[in-house]
Amino acid sequence: MKTVKIILLSLLTVVLLLVITFVIYLVANIQKPAENIEAIFGNGANKVLIATQGSDFKDLLLDELLDNLKEGDLYIKGIDISELDSIDSADWDAVILIHTIEKSRVPKVIDRFLKSANNDKLVVVMTSGSGNWKPKNDDIDVITSASKDEEITPIALDITSRLRNIIEKTIVEEIEIPIVESDSISNIPD
Repeated sequence: MKTVKIILLSLLTVVLLLVITFVIYLVANIQKPAENIEAIFGNGANKVLIATQGSDFKDLLLDELLDNLKEGDLYIKGIDISELDSIDSADWDAVILIHTIEKSRVPKVIDRFLKSANNDKLVVVMTSGSGNWKPKNDDIDVITSASKDEEITPIALDITSRLRNIIEKTIVEEIEIPIVESDSISNIPD
């Protein structure tokens, strides 16, 4: 009887330690709401939305990204991902999503937004514990990473490059090129 009590007490202690460890892990890794920001660089001609979650890593990433973008003609608005349901991606030249994979899933608000957004305007950064998590939707080009400080600069540079490509493509699509009929070409003087 005494042995059974010791075994049960030991098992209870182990379970209690596991629960405490799990709670500490959840508290340490919980995402706080991101602060709203607005920035205008140059003439602010190109509208960029950045929807993110708050964490030390994401805050540092956002700071470095904003430093990289100072040379452009950008209007940048930063919001928490919880506000995405009220956003129409058509109102923006580009949208950057920075979020954490939680319980091996994309946050529902991100999933809903991705279903309605124009993928050609998106830069998506997903962080996970290992950094190797991949989305099921292959139509979206995603940057994946663990939230490690040494990854901040490479990710910020990758986001900057992808954003510039989106903006350049948008500018080219907006330029109207007059169509010249073939008869007109033959009448051009030498």
